[in-house]
Amino acid sequence: MAHAIARSLARTWERWFSRIALIAGVWMILSPWMIGVGATTPAGFSALVCGLIIAAASTSVTIWQARLSHQGVFVIALIAAAMAGIAVVAPFLLQFGGLARWSNILAGMLVIIDVGYELLNLNA
Repeated sequence: MAHAIARSLARTWERWFSRIALIAGVWMILSPWMIGVGATTPAGFSALVCGLIIAAASTSVTIWQARLSHQGVFVIALIAAAMAGIAVVAPFLLQFGGLARWSNILAGMLVIIDVGYELLNLNA
């Protein structure tokens, strides 16, 4: 009984993680052009790379949902959180500001908060 409930909660988490992280990842992919900095600048390139990896992580959880173990989901979530962390610190390391800075920070923090909250619930 407890195992069935845990599996159900894990599947629910995977669906929410996939959606929120995918939205943030797609935003980061598109933001260099939507903000107007382009992909060849440090701001645009870091957003593009981090967004691609976050979106790929969330998509892989969606596609392979039935085949992934809890440990597999955990590792993929950690990869997404690590890339979100890089997105948060990139504006300070690469010294870019303005709307590109806040776009990276907010999208990265959204993924970090989502993944952190859900990982705590997954292991509880």
